[in-house]
Amino acid sequence: GGRVWYFMYYDAAVFGACVLMGYLVFLEGQNGRPAWVVNAQLFHLKALYGVLSFPWLLLKLPLADALVLALKPTKYNRAGQTVRPATAKERKAARAARLGQVAPV
Repeated sequence: GGRVWYFMYYDAAVFGACVLMGYLVFLEGQNGRPAWVVNAQLFHLKALYGVLSFPWLLLKLPLADALVLALKPTKYNRAGQTVRPATAKERKAARAARLGQVAPV
C-alpha cells in the first residue's frame, strides 16, 4: 500500500490542524466566550474535518480500492490457511474427484 501513505500524511496534517484549532477554540472558551459559541465552533470543526477527509471516500468507489491498493485476491482452504484462488483446471479436477470421476489431464 505505498500509495495510501500519501492519504495518511494528508489526513495526519488535517487532523493536526483541526486539533490545533480545537485547542484555540477551547482557550477562547476559557476567556469568557459563551458556551453555545464554543459548541458551535467545535461542531464546525468536526464538519470541516469530515469534508476534508474526502480523499478516503475515493476508496469506497467500486474497483478504486483495487487500483490504489493493488491487492491480490486470496481464499481460505479447509484448514483455514490463506491460499491463492484455484484455477479453472484445478476446480474442474476437484469437482471430478468429488464426483468420483477421473479428471482429464
